[in-house]
This record gives sequence, structure tokens and C-alpha cells, in this order.
Amino acid sequence: MCHICGIHEKEQHDGQEPMLCIDPKNGLHVNTKHSHGIRLPIHVQKCIPERLYDCEVDECRDFMSIAAQSGNPGKECYHLERTRKAHAYIPPAALKNESVIEMVGKGLISTCRQQQCMTVYQRANSEEVDCVFPIFWGEHSLSDRYIFFSVYTGEKDSWCKFGRTLSTFDTKTGKWHCQCIGSKNRISCIHRYLSMWWLFQEHPHLAKNAVDTSNEDIEDIEEMVSGNLGMPYQPEYTHSSVITMTNYLWNFKRIPEDLPRDLTKTEKPVPENFEPTETNCPYCPGPCPPELNNAFVLTTQSMERSAQFAET
Repeated sequence: MCHICGIHEKEQHDGQEPMLCIDPKNGLHVNTKHSHGIRLPIHVQKCIPERLYDCEVDECRDFMSIAAQSGNPGKECYHLERTRKAHAYIPPAALKNESVIEMVGKGLISTCRQQQCMTVYQRANSEEVDCVFPIFWGEHSLSDRYIFFSVYTGEKDSWCKFGRTLSTFDTKTGKWHCQCIGSKNRISCIHRYLSMWWLFQEHPHLAKNAVDTSNEDIEDIEEMVSGNLGMPYQPEYTHSSVITMTNYLWNFKRIPEDLPRDLTKTEKPVPENFEPTETNCPYCPGPCPPELNNAFVLTTQSMERSAQFAET
């Protein structure tokens, strides 16, 4: 039997990314965007009575749009298909007025921010949805470094397609990040304070480590882990070479869930000599051919000469 629900067979849930229902009224769920690296959450909507089927990822929306134009309007993206195995909705702890008043008394939030938080909280209550829904991936056998919060916004934009945004708290650095970064609300982000309200109320020991930094100083996690990496060399791919390359990248080049702090914060000195870290080619058996090693040596020597010329 499944250790998650105790009902289905074990294979139905094991090995799958968690899918949580956060709003049964509007059919909103939270799922991981990718199955590797930092598990960034995304919102998906599947409301059968209202016939609303949508995903927050632009690539998924394009995929379903192309499928509809090709005569397959019912085609769903991977994230929407997984809503069939979603965990049942469990309401989180509701926000309490006493908590935000205590935050004001301790100087963690201003009176003006308190009023703004209360306004958003009351609007969420009027729509019968949770103002803040915490997401703990650590409860689903994933890394517990980041705590994510689905926060009610009451508006729809490119950064909150379903009237909700996502804020992130890094338990190691104490920094916050909100999905609204880059929007008109970048400087005045109320969603971070709503999330802080819930965290201070339910996990005060974690809120003590929070750093009150401006949005300009907060790193965009998704940009950090999924930056555009150019590939100048594009060989001809065969069916077997694609499989070999995919297995190699999956087994040896994946970004870990919990990146070491020194790897992202400490700058390493430029090495005096460039040496290959891999001596065997991942795509063919045996060591690299001599001509490739010679080319690497020539490239290294030219880079060293360029560095010496720049110094002079």
C-alpha cells in the first residue's frame, strides 16, 4: 500500500513529484516545475465544473494551444495530467490578528504594512480562499531548505495568472524572494510580509533568521539555476547518441537540490593553468583522441598568452 495515502497501490505515488490541492473551489493545485534541481513550485488550474484548464508555465500553454489548433482541444500538459494523483486539500493554519500585532510590537513590520496585509487577508476571506498556503517539500521526501508560500493577490497578471503568486524563504540564508519581482510591485511587495506573518505565527524560530533585504538584493532562484547556456558546438545527433548524451547529463551533470552555500557565495580564484577534469569522452569509449588533447593544449596556451598580454 502507498505510504502517502494508504489507499492506492504503492506505484501510483512513489517516484512522482508532489501535487497538492490548495484551492478546491477554483481547482488550483501546486506542482513542481521540474523533477530535478531546486523544486520550484508552479500553479495549475483544473476546475471541471467551470471547464477551466490552464498551467502557469508558458511552454505548457503554448503546447496546449498548438494541440487545440491541431484538432486536439482536450490535450493536457504534463503538470495538468498529474492532478489526477493530487493530494487532497488540507486547509493550512489560518492567519491570526494577534500574530501580526505582535510583529508590529517587535518591529518586524510597520503599521502601514500591517494595514496592507489585513486588507489583502480580508479580501481573501471574502472570496473563501486561503490568503497564505505554505508548501513544505521536505514533507514529501525533497529538500527542506526552501519554504514556499502560495499567496493570494486578488489580481491577474503575467506573474500571477490565477490570482496567486509564490514567495520563497531560504531557511539557510534567511532571504526572501517573490515571484512578483520585475513587476510594478517590485519595490512594494506585500506578499513577502504576508508569508512572513504566517511563518512568524507557526514557526517563530525560523522567522528569527529572516533577513529584511530589498528586492534588488534578492537573487532570482529560477534565473540562477536555469540560466541560458549557449552551446557553440552542435553535432549531428542520432537516436543512440541522444540516449547516451541524455543519460550522461542526467547522471553526472544535474544541479543538486541543495546547492552548497560556498558554491554560490564564494568566488574561487582564477586557476593558473587550465586542466581538463574529465579524461574520457562521455560519448565514445576509451580516452580522448590525441588530436583533441592537442587542441585543448593549444587553446589553453592561447588563453594563457591572452591573459599575459592583458596584464602587460
